[in-house]
Amino acid sequence: MRQVSENPYTTLIDKIENPALRSMMAGILAENRQMRREITLLKAEGNRVIDMRPKLPDSRETVQILPASTGLFPSEVEALRHAISDRLLKQEGWMTDAEGRVKTEAGTPIYKPGYVTAIRKIVGECEATASSAAKRIGVAKGKFDVEEIE
Repeated sequence: MRQVSENPYTTLIDKIENPALRSMMAGILAENRQMRREITLLKAEGNRVIDMRPKLPDSRETVQILPASTGLFPSEVEALRHAISDRLLKQEGWMTDAEGRVKTEAGTPIYKPGYVTAIRKIVGECEATASSAAKRIGVAKGKFDVEEIE
């Protein structure tokens, strides 16, 4: 009866008569088995994501914060100022509320909250916070109106 060896390649290696060649072949087969085990292990662990992006320097001294209006032409800044001007709002029948929203006379919102305040910040009208403090919300005809305090 033939004895079963634990390694199927052992019988194959035993048939090689040259001891140097047999040793070299045994080394190659051992390396092959090791690589197969590593591949099986890597497959079992799933996909890995390797971040190859360069690391940013820890120093924050090089960060420069620019104003929002950087890169705008004077005509673009003027167009933004016109978009929130009292003259245009009155001409269109629009009004603003304390949250920076633009609404129609019927109370339908035209722009979301923050529209007017964002444009004021971009064009550099820092008195937006002072003017918002100078506004009050009044209730007229069941709607919210913003009125300037005189």
